[in-house]
Amino acid sequence: MEPVTNFKHKQNADSINQALQLLYQEDLITAADIHSMAEKDRRITPPSARVMERFNDVVGNLQKASVESFNRAKQKVATATNKTAKRVDESVHDSPWIFIGVASALSGLTGYFLAQRFKR
Repeated sequence: MEPVTNFKHKQNADSINQALQLLYQEDLITAADIHSMAEKDRRITPPSARVMERFNDVVGNLQKASVESFNRAKQKVATATNKTAKRVDESVHDSPWIFIGVASALSGLTGYFLAQRFKR
């Protein structure tokens, strides 16, 4: 529904613009008159335009804040992941046979359960 409204407003603006151009060409109106009309129109801004302008400002601020928040969260996750990876790496280097045994046991169990499932 809104695109139609915007289209109608654009048509009205185009019609007004054409009318003003015709009046200007026929020397029935001056550039100063057109300027003063435009100035009055700016001073008498409908509340809906002010509300939409404020709404757009708020949405823009929210978008900036959410992007910044996402970037901070992404950085925290990357930092935590790197710390965890370093700790695991140190643990594996300190006692590698424990990790080899755990990995072998998990692989064996996974293979056993998969074999049982596809045996049927």
